[in-house]
Amino acid sequence: MTWVRIQPEAPVHSKSFRVGLEAFGFDVAGLAYCVRLLTDGFVPESDLGLVFPGVSPRQARRLIERLVSVGRWVPVDGGWRIHDYDQYQPTAQDIIDDQAEKHRIRSAGGKARASMATRIAGRFVGRHHETQPAGAPANNQQPAGGLAGVAGHQQDQQEHQQETSIVLVSSRLGSKNPPMPPLAGNGSRARRPGTGAAALGWASVRKALKAGMTSTPEFRDPHVARVLTAMGGWHGLRRLQHRDVPDAAIMASRKEFVELYAAIEKPA
Repeated sequence: MTWVRIQPEAPVHSKSFRVGLEAFGFDVAGLAYCVRLLTDGFVPESDLGLVFPGVSPRQARRLIERLVSVGRWVPVDGGWRIHDYDQYQPTAQDIIDDQAEKHRIRSAGGKARASMATRIAGRFVGRHHETQPAGAPANNQQPAGGLAGVAGHQQDQQEHQQETSIVLVSSRLGSKNPPMPPLAGNGSRARRPGTGAAALGWASVRKALKAGMTSTPEFRDPHVARVLTAMGGWHGLRRLQHRDVPDAAIMASRKEFVELYAAIEKPA
């Protein structure tokens, strides 16, 4: 999502006082029009009805005259150009590049999650359909080895049921929620690559949010800035600064951050 940038001091600027509330609001609508249609600050006369629906062309020209009188809008061939637009607002090329980068990151993250789910599910399903080796006892036969053999056979069945349940959960969750990695040899969960760095990055983001920072902070990890851009920018995350924000929203943002971080660190 692309935003219109307006300084907090804009309503108390001398030009705003001189043009009045209506013209100031029309100026903000003009900025939104330029960002929305990628015009780089140019407002054609033929599109006056698109700047703020409901404002007649005659009324729009009257407001524009006020903005021109203070140098906020500059008359050009075919319309007007907003003064110093490129110094404060993203250019059309910036927006196009930003959208392409977000698409690449999200596409890489989706492919990585789908590939992981396919590999894990394929391994378990393949083991489920393996034929019994020669000499193995049938399901209705007691395994050889007395009580020790029975205990070992029961343990194998329990492990098989556990693995099959993981496959079923994985197929129901889909690629958006990949299954947990298999247990490592020492009994602990194998950590996914990049999870530690992503967790540290999210911790730094949460620290900045709790500090109440209003502008985008600088992070030591360059991946953090790219992930925040893909998530809609710092202003989009500031909603988490509210005290009444539910825990589910925070966990969902953390999950999205970690997944995008992993996609940037190790593209598919």
